[in-house]
Amino acid sequence: MNILVCEDNKFQAQTLVDHLKTLEYIDHVDVVNTGEAMISAVLEKNDITAIFLDIDLPDMNGLEAYGILKMRGKHIPAVLITGMKPLASDTYHLDIIDVIEKPYLPPRVEEALRKIRLHIEYQRFIRVGGIYVPIINDKIIQVVPDDILFFESCSRGVKVHIVHDTIEAKYIPLKVYEEYLRNHGFVFSHRAFLVNTNKIAAVNDEGIFFKGEKERKALVAEERSGLIRKLLRRLDILPT
Repeated sequence: MNILVCEDNKFQAQTLVDHLKTLEYIDHVDVVNTGEAMISAVLEKNDITAIFLDIDLPDMNGLEAYGILKMRGKHIPAVLITGMKPLASDTYHLDIIDVIEKPYLPPRVEEALRKIRLHIEYQRFIRVGGIYVPIINDKIIQVVPDDILFFESCSRGVKVHIVHDTIEAKYIPLKVYEEYLRNHGFVFSHRAFLVNTNKIAAVNDEGIFFKGEKERKALVAEERSGLIRKLLRRLDILPT
C-alpha cells in the first residue's frame, strides 16, 4: 500500500508516518499539509492506495478537499482524522472508510488500515466478476479469476497456475472449472489446458504465453490456435 497523509500538524503527521512505516504491507508514505496539495498529489500520481486525511486544514475543510477528488474521478479510500467527530451524514455520501478521533493509539490506525484493505479487496472482487474460484487440496483456497493464468490437467488432478505460484488441486475436474468460468474469459486451448484470455500476452507455435510470466506457458492444439487468435483479436488483446 502507498499512503498519502494530509495533516498540517507536523508532530502528528510525523508520528503517524513513523508508525505506518513499521507495517510490512506499507510500501511508501507521502505527506502533504493542505487540501490543495492533497488534490494535486492525487491527480499527479496513479499509485496512491489510501489517504489519511485531517478534517481541519489551513486552506479548506478536509471533507471538501476529498469531495473535490471524488468529483475529479479519483475514488481513493480515505480515513478521516479529527479532533471533533463529524456527523455520519457528512461522511457517508463521500464513502469515507473510517473516522479516527484524536488522540488515538497505533492499534486504532491498524484497525482503520484493516478496513481499507477489506474495502480494496471487495472492490477488486466486484470488478473481476464477483466470484471466487475454489482450489481444493489439503485445504480450500479461494482466488479471484483475475489471479489465474491457466489450468493444466495432470495425473494427480489439476495444476492451477496463478500469479507468482502454482497450486495442485484435487476433486474438481478441468471441465467443471471450464463450465464455471466460461463467462469470465476462460477457454480450452488444448484438451489439458484451460486459459484465461485476459492474461494472454502472445500465441505462437510454441504455445500460449502470459503477461508478466517468462517461463510458464500453456499448450495450444493446432485446431484451437486459429479460434483463440480470432477471439483475442475480437477482444483487442492481440493486434489484427
